[in-house]
Amino acid sequence: MKTKRTLAWAALLLLALVVASPVQLAQTIVSSIRGRVTDPQGAVISGATVTVREIATNLTRTARTDDTGHYLAATLPSGTYELKVDSAGFATEQRSNVGLFVAQELTLDFSLTVAT
Repeated sequence: MKTKRTLAWAALLLLALVVASPVQLAQTIVSSIRGRVTDPQGAVISGATVTVREIATNLTRTARTDDTGHYLAATLPSGTYELKVDSAGFATEQRSNVGLFVAQELTLDFSLTVAT
């Protein structure tokens, strides 16, 4: 009787591990890009729009900077990206050919110049 109960618990544990495996895999294959947006004097720019576009698939994500000037574009697949940062009163800043690898957490900061 005790052996059957032990086998049942072992089978249940094995089933839980099998079911959870794809979830764990999915969490590790995505990447993120984060950073901080400032002006030329180093003051933070809150509310800036950061557009992240994967070049091959045209997958586009948009993030906004918080009160500390930080942004986060999460759950991105690996690939080559283009980032564009816009904020009122500042010139648009763009970076192209940004490589993002599997499970990478890339930090990419921007310093925007005042628009003319």
